[in-house]
Formats: sequence, structure tokens, C-alpha cells
Amino acid sequence: MRHEVRSSLADESDYFDELDKDLGPAGAWGRLLALEGDRRWRIEYHTFSSNTDRPLAVVPVYRRRVKKWPNSFYTPHLVDADSVPTTDECLLVGGRDGVSSSLHVRPDARSPEVYREILQAIWASYPEKYRYLYFPCFPQAQLDLVNAALPTKLLRAPIGQDARLDRLFGDWEKSLLSKQRSTLRRDVVDSQRLGVRTAVFSWSEARKQAAPLIVEHHRRKAMVDHPDFVDFRVRQWEAQPGVRILVYKAWSPSVTGFLVAAVWKEWMDLLEIGLSPGGADERRCVYAQLIAHLPASTAKAMNLTKVRAGLSAKQAKSARGAYFSEIESGLSLIPR
Repeated sequence: MRHEVRSSLADESDYFDELDKDLGPAGAWGRLLALEGDRRWRIEYHTFSSNTDRPLAVVPVYRRRVKKWPNSFYTPHLVDADSVPTTDECLLVGGRDGVSSSLHVRPDARSPEVYREILQAIWASYPEKYRYLYFPCFPQAQLDLVNAALPTKLLRAPIGQDARLDRLFGDWEKSLLSKQRSTLRRDVVDSQRLGVRTAVFSWSEARKQAAPLIVEHHRRKAMVDHPDFVDFRVRQWEAQPGVRILVYKAWSPSVTGFLVAAVWKEWMDLLEIGLSPGGADERRCVYAQLIAHLPASTAKAMNLTKVRAGLSAKQAKSARGAYFSEIESGLSLIPR
């Protein structure tokens, strides 16, 4: 394979999204291009081509310029490791944002042999001070391929279970369990009884109300956030080519909630959520509208086929028809 290293994805828009269609907007060409402006990271794209010049893979490799890891999803806390590696000794391979990353290898080329050749070329491109390859937030099947390709042990740690709501619309509806259908019907009945109302807004219309609630949601999870940070994240998504941002609002007499979603091609990703305190039954109904009923209604209306609902609240999402796939991170010593 021919191996080239590039500093930007700017010229790769005509084929990049065809390499891995399972990532959705978080792994799209426009998303990765938008993240290139973050000065806390150095980024190179390792491009691999076959003898026919057809793109085989474009693998992002990130090097952190600051000492602190960005968040818990992108910190190599691995159960078999004695300590957390420092940012200046790790090469992040695949991604550094979102709940699912990838090597961006063409589906018909995904094999341990191809992955081995790719990874060997990558680690040979960097100085010896880099001791680790770090693969954050990978689907389990892709990390299995990475593990099979490496000559050293891959330490693996679970990140969470990625929820998908595809069963709530289209042909998948037939596969819903009767208990799940009953829960969805109860949501509708209880929402009507409790006076829950819904609407859809743009971010500019909802920002002043939504951002503080999203911040409080993150603070309850011990995450540092600020309304300006929320606004920056959502506006960054709005600037991504082909992405449409929808802000769902659901409210009752005592509870108000917002959810920010990104629509891209046949995908919808649920990005940010925030709810005010209030009565338990009203809060349950508002939450159900935001994470299930409203996204499913949009998916039906827009002929979407994939809705990703994030890693948290498995019980609530499962009760309403979500199914799940394992997301893991891996860390390996670079053989020198």
C-alpha cells in the first residue's frame, strides 16, 4: 500500500464518508474538518491507497498539546494499567470526539493483515517518546480487529453501550416487544393526562433557556460546563456541512426539558439534554418525549434510518425499544 501523511481533510470530501458509514455525523468528513481548528491537538491523517489508487483508509492520528486529558471518554483509564499514560506519550488513533470512532478503513479491506500494515506504518512515523497507541471509543468489532493486528497485548476497557432507536420507526417497528409497546403507549397517555406539550426550535431560538439546563445536567454528573461552552459546541455542529440542528422542547406545569439533535444524511444523533427539577411523573414523561417520541416522529417524517441516542440511561431507553452495541477503548505499547 502507498502511505501518505496529510495535515488536513480539506481535499478528501469526495470519498471520506464512504470509508465508514457506521459512524454517523460524529465521524463525518465535515465534523473532523471542523475539529482541525482546535489548537490543543496536533492532527495528521495517514492515507493508505491500493495499487489502483482507490482510497483504502484515512486514519486520523491526534497528539494532545496540553497535559490534561479532555474528558472521561477520552482518557486512557484502563483496568489492567497501573497508571494513566500522559498525553505526551500517547498517539490517539481514530478519533478524539464523540461516542464512536474508527480507523476509517473501507469495509472490504477490514482484516487483521490490513490493520497490521496500517498500524505499523503509523507508529513508525513518530518519535520514540510516543510509547502508546490509544484507541478511544471504538465499536467492539473494530477493536477486535485492532487487537488481532497488534503484536503486543491490547488493554481494553468498556466505555458504555451505544443506544440506537431504529426500532421506533420504519420496518423495525415490527420487532418491538409487547412490553416496549406498552411503555410507549403509557408515555402518550400519561403525557396527555399531565399536560405535557412539545415543540421544535432552532438553537438560536432555544439557546437562552436550553443552555443552562444542559449545564446543570452535566454538573449533576460532576462534569465541568458553562452555557458559553454549550453554545460553542452546538454552533460548531451547526457549521458542519450537511448538518441540521433541531432543538426539542418538552414541558409540563412543573418540568421543562430540551434536547439538541443533529441530522445528517440518513442519521440523527442526540447530542445534548437538560431537564429542570420537578415532579417525578412529569419528569419521566418529559424525558420520554425528548429521548424517544420526538426523535422517532422526526425520523418518520424525514425518512431517516438511524438514530443514535448516546451511552446513558440504558434502562429508560431499553424500555422504549432501544438496542445497544458495546463501545470500548484500547491501549497498547508501541513495539520499538
